[in-house]
This record gives sequence, C-alpha cells and structure tokens, in this order.
Amino acid sequence: MKYRTFIALCVHLVLAVVLSVYLVFFHVDASVRELANSDIRIVVDSQEAFNEAIKTDGRIYALGEVRGDIRASDLSLDELAYNGSDKAEKVETIKSKLDGDYVYIDFFSELLYEETAREEDPYNQGEYVLVTRIEGEPYAYLDVYDTFSFYGQVFPNTWDLMYSVYEHLESTLMDGKANEHVISAAYLPDKQPMWLEFTVVEGQIDMDSVGIHSTNSAFDYTARAASGNDSPWSVVGGVFLLAAISFGVTVAIQRKFGRFSRY
Repeated sequence: MKYRTFIALCVHLVLAVVLSVYLVFFHVDASVRELANSDIRIVVDSQEAFNEAIKTDGRIYALGEVRGDIRASDLSLDELAYNGSDKAEKVETIKSKLDGDYVYIDFFSELLYEETAREEDPYNQGEYVLVTRIEGEPYAYLDVYDTFSFYGQVFPNTWDLMYSVYEHLESTLMDGKANEHVISAAYLPDKQPMWLEFTVVEGQIDMDSVGIHSTNSAFDYTARAASGNDSPWSVVGGVFLLAAISFGVTVAIQRKFGRFSRY
C-alpha cells in the first residue's frame, strides 16, 4: 500500500470512529427529542404493545407488517386503456409476473421507445460512446386497492396512503422493443414492513387520521430513535459506509492525478 493511501485510510478510520462516538453518545436530534417528549406512543414490532396502545386515546406511531390479499390472477384489467392490438396477451404476461398477495397494485400501459445518450466509455477513460436504451412512457393507469390489515386491525386503503409511499414501492417493468405497447406494474407486497400513524378517539381508531410511511424514510429514523429501539450499530455502520465511500473517492482521485506529481 502506498504511503499516501495508507495516510488517507488512517485519516478516514479516525474520523469515522470520532463521528460514531459523537453520534451514538452525544448527538441528540431536535426532531427526535421533540417526539420523545410528546404524548405520541411508539410501537415497534410488538402485537402485545399494539393491543395495549389502542386501548387508550391519543396519537400512535406503529411499525409492523401491512397485510393484503389482492391477487393479480383474480383481477380484470378491462378498465386499463391500452393502445396496442395484443392487450389480452400483455395482460396475461404481467399477471404471470405477479405471483402472491398484494396490498396495492398500480398497473400502467406504456409505449416503449429508444433513447440514445452520450456516456463516458467505461473502458477508455476520457472517451465517450453513444448508448441506446429502451425506455417506457406510461399513458394509462389502473390502481387496485381495497383494505389492508395491520396487527389484526382492518384499515380502508386509499390512493392517498399508497401515493405517500409510491416511490418506495416495488415494480415490474416489462421488456420489449421500440414502439411496442406493454403493461407494467408497481405494487406494495403483502407482509411489507411499514409505519402507520393514527389517532384513537373514544376507544376507536379514527380511520381518517391514518398515515403510512416506509422504513426507508426520515420518519423511520426519527420514530425508531425516539422509541429507544434503534441500534447504535446501525449508526456506526452508516458512518463507516460513508467513510468507505469517501476513502474510495479519495484513492481514485489520488490515482487519477498522481501521475502529475513528481512525488
């Protein structure tokens, strides 16, 4: 290992250790402190704690599995607009890719087209090549949702709830050639870990107060930290991952510009 690379590694390790100690033992996020000091009760993966929480009026944040029983094989896509001449075939194709139960499915018709972009050649530094890809342009949608269960409680599903986590949904994008029409889908599978927030009023869950959040969000970080169930190792792991990325970039820059240095 070159001396400069070794020094860079040591610096990144020291900074990662110092930052980890600070974040784990000294830093308290203002939003986390505010939530922890509020009257909101937080439940993390506990049926017993959830059952106990909903006995008392107030605001609740709960992390658990969102359960659904929608099956693609049972659905009709007659209402989905499709501009091709082979809709029946494409419907069967997308259904064959969706095996299982779902909380929500968004089917959408797409027109495929070729897109050419100028990108740097990965094998020849400083040179560029034209890369052609097949992209899709959606033109019609069909949302399928009904109810879902959460810790045994049944909640009415809505488009607003699903839209709030849409960017975190899984998807199946169908392949094809340019100018071909296809049917693709985005969906929330059964047993997906999600956060639900809602209010209990007079011993009943106010369904109009329900919100949903993914586990890949700022809400997840804040709620976990305020609940006391977050692991310090996840913080340390994140810091060292960031340090590893920074170290890799540093080494790459050293190699790229090192040839211009006499030393």
